[in-house]
Amino acid sequence: MTLKLLVQDPNGYFIPDIRRENFVVYENGVRQGNLSVAVEHAAVSVGLLMEHGGRFPELNRDLTAEVSRAGYQLLEDLGSQDQAAVWTYMDSVSELADFTSNRQSLEQILRKPIFTML
Repeated sequence: MTLKLLVQDPNGYFIPDIRRENFVVYENGVRQGNLSVAVEHAAVSVGLLMEHGGRFPELNRDLTAEVSRAGYQLLEDLGSQDQAAVWTYMDSVSELADFTSNRQSLEQILRKPIFTML
């Protein structure tokens, strides 16, 4: 028999890093030993809006570096089936990448100096 369950916290949010070891099955109060547990993670789609700009050039450079670094760290945490889109905002919103799971193209976008993309 196969039983699929959706596991959420009390607020209805997904639980990150859930593993097989987190599950125990009881039948009629008796712990069952001969079972297998497979954890499936649903693919996610993430939109990343990177804000750049302002009145202070030095702050803009620091902010640009930090925003790109944070975006790159986000990509490292996404699974192979997850998708991300990237936009930037200075005076207006510009799309840098539509939703894709192509990690290499997303990484290239985040490595470029942002002002060359606007």
